[in-house]
Order: sequence, then C-alpha cells, then structure tokens
Amino acid sequence: ISSQNLAFQVTTLDTIGVAMWGAKLTLQQGSNITITAVNDNVTVKAVMSGSLTLDQKFVDLKGVSVKIPGVEFQNLTVQNKAPFITATLFKFASPQKWFAGFPVSINPQDGIQLKTQGDQVGLRLSFHIGLDGNNQSAISGGTAFTVWGKKTEVQGKQAWIPAMPTLEEISINADVAAVHMDGKINLYNGDPTFGEGFRGAINVEFKPLLKLSATVQFGSTKYQSNSEYRYW
Repeated sequence: ISSQNLAFQVTTLDTIGVAMWGAKLTLQQGSNITITAVNDNVTVKAVMSGSLTLDQKFVDLKGVSVKIPGVEFQNLTVQNKAPFITATLFKFASPQKWFAGFPVSINPQDGIQLKTQGDQVGLRLSFHIGLDGNNQSAISGGTAFTVWGKKTEVQGKQAWIPAMPTLEEISINADVAAVHMDGKINLYNGDPTFGEGFRGAINVEFKPLLKLSATVQFGSTKYQSNSEYRYW
C-alpha cells in the first residue's frame, strides 16, 4: 500500500436483497467485494456466486405474484464502472415455481438471460405456464418475464432502483383430445369476479370437422366461494 494506491478484499457468506429485481441472493463461499484505488480513480466490484430466489408481488404489473426459487448463478459481477452488471451463468433448479398463481415449468438448461437496455439491466425468465393449473398440464403457454433495474444517482452516488417489469404475450399451441388450439393470451388480475389469470383470442380446431375463433380464459378466483378455485 502506498499513498496513491490501495486495494483490499472482503469475503462474505450471507443472504442479501436485490430490491431492483425483488430478489434475494444466497451467496456461496468465495463471493467477494474488491475496492481498488489508484490516485482518485476508485473501482468497487462485487463478484458473487450462489442462488437467487424471486418471490415478489409486482404492483406495476397488475399486482401479479411471482415465486421462482433456486436460480443458480455464477460470477454475477456488479461494479461502479461499465459494464455495470454481468454474469457467466444463470440456471434454473428443480423447486416448484409459480407465476400469477399458476405452476411454471422450465428446462433447467435454458430460459434465463441477463439483458441490458440503455441504463437498465434485466433478468429475463422464459418458461411455460400450466394454464389448467396442473403440474403436468395438457394446456400450457410459453412466455418470458423480465424484471428490470434502472441505474440512477442518489446524492451523487450510483444506485439501482426497480423499473417497470415486462411480460411478453403468452403463446398457446396445445392439443387436448381431438381439439387443437393456438393463439396468444394476456394477463389480467384483481378482477372482483374472475380474480387473476390469462385471457385472449385463439383459433380452435375440432378435428376433423370444424375450425373457429374463440375467446379463451384461464384463471383462479374466490368469487362466491370460501376457497380459491380454477376455471377455464
């Protein structure tokens, strides 16, 4: 250490919150924070590996609840200089996952990316939603959900705050007995009668005789009941 150069490292094992994504990180051994100063040039860098749990109600997305535990990550790096946030690996694990109260299925090797868009960094999760509420659903829809964080300054210091999450249209392509259906549906939530779920226009084919267009709705509600039930 000299009067012009300083470097030190802090290693921690702990659970930390990531407010901008509504997530919690459980860190593995070897995760660390390094601070290096050369004259007036200071670099602060955290390099972390461990698991991530997303368990949050997103008010800006119609109050939808998302519960996705067991996301493995490696070398998630956060620093005060560009590139501000990077990672070498995100991978899903096996615990049950939920989106808007519906079960979610994911290929553990696929489906998660770290995305950069201007001054925002997002965690993009691709998955299939079991629309009939069954873990082995015959009717499912593919979509992607992104939680965004936005870089800002608070009292002259770099900070990250939550930004508007995005949910892509849900694509259905399913065969149930002699019926084929395909189309796109969107999220709704907070309806006093229909609760929360997904609704949209699809094409329906009753093989081999009839083809038509219809509005389909998958949801869950407690309307006129003491307990929640599903419908479609």
